[in-house]
Amino acid sequence: MADRISNARKKELEQPDPFLESMYKTLETVKKIKKQLTIIGIIAASIICIAAVTIYTIRSAETKASVMLTDILKTYSTHKKPDEGYAAVKEQFAKLLNEYPNTSSGKIGNIKFADICYEVGEYDMAYKHYTYAADDFKNDPVMENIIIASLGHTCQALKKYQEAAKYFKSITDGNNELMKDDALFNLGMVAIANGENQKGVDFLKKLSSQYENSMYKIIADDIIARN
Repeated sequence: MADRISNARKKELEQPDPFLESMYKTLETVKKIKKQLTIIGIIAASIICIAAVTIYTIRSAETKASVMLTDILKTYSTHKKPDEGYAAVKEQFAKLLNEYPNTSSGKIGNIKFADICYEVGEYDMAYKHYTYAADDFKNDPVMENIIIASLGHTCQALKKYQEAAKYFKSITDGNNELMKDDALFNLGMVAIANGENQKGVDFLKKLSSQYENSMYKIIADDIIARN
C-alpha cells in the first residue's frame, strides 16, 4: 500500500507544475518581444517628452507675447499724438507679429496695430493687418464681424467702394446682429458715393426702421429727408 502511494506521489511530482509552466512560457515570450517592448518604451517616452516641451513652449510664448504687447501699448499710450505713437511702436509691433503670430497676444496685437495704422491714415498697412486678423478670427462670429466692418471702413478710405460694399453686405447677410446697423449705414453711404442715390436711401430706410436705437438713425433720417 505504501509502495502504491509512493509511486502515485512520484508520478504526481513528475507532472509539470501548471504555475511554473505558465511562468516559464511568459518569460520565454518576454525574451522574444523584449526588443519590441524596449522600442515601444522609447517611443512612448519620446511622445511624453515632446508633448511636455510643446506645452512649455506654448505657455512660454504666450507669456512672452503678452509681456511684449503690454509694453508696446504702454509705450504707445505715452504719446499724445497718434502719428508719434505709431512711429514709436511700429517696429515693436513688427517684432511681436513676426515672433509670436500664433499666440493670443500676437493676434490681438495684430488688430491693435491695424487700428493704429487706420487712425494715422496708413490705410494700406491697416488693410493688410485687418485681412490677417479676419483669417485669425474666422471662427469667432463676434470678432469676425468687427474685423470685417473695419475692413469695410478701410476700403472706403482707400476708395475701394465695391470691395467695401462686399464686406458690409457680408455682415448684413449674416446671422450675427452685431454691427449690422453700421453695415447698413455704410452700404447706404457707398451707394450714394457711387451715384446710386435711391439704392443708398433704401439701405438707410432699412436701417432707420429696423434699428431705432442705432446711433446712425438720426443721420440716416436726415439724409433720407433730403433725398
